[in-house]
Amino acid sequence: MACDFFHEWSGMKFTRVPASGGLRWKNTTNITGDIIADEPNYIFPFSIEAKNMAELNFQHLIYNVDSTIIDFWRQCWADGKRGKKVPLLLMRYNGLKGGMFFVVMHKNFYDMLSEAGFMLRPRLIYNTSLVISNTNELKKIPFKKAEKLAYKFLNIR
Repeated sequence: MACDFFHEWSGMKFTRVPASGGLRWKNTTNITGDIIADEPNYIFPFSIEAKNMAELNFQHLIYNVDSTIIDFWRQCWADGKRGKKVPLLLMRYNGLKGGMFFVVMHKNFYDMLSEAGFMLRPRLIYNTSLVISNTNELKKIPFKKAEKLAYKFLNIR
């Protein structure tokens, strides 16, 4: 389903990385996360981690206790850093409207989107460094604009 979202948003084809993102070829850094663009000679600027869970507990974020969401983000951030890509974490739980994911991104990238005139709602800002929105909001941003901002984010990170 996450591949379908990115295809709809960008017009490109996407595929899941074998071994659920665990594939590593020697010192390859261009393949990160769970989903990659299946386009020859194209470098996708995002590292996508996709998680499907029976349930997601956002209360853990509010009460500042151990959270699988934070664990997922740490994995996503590390992959993005290794591949020099913007980390995006997509999460969904059983029963969530078809095709929709929660989207977790770094607050600095969110701020760049906002400064460019793209306000993602609804949103939860966690610990001044993460913003959670959803794919319905993300797809309101033209992909080429988000891509351009991703490259800008990578140059200043």
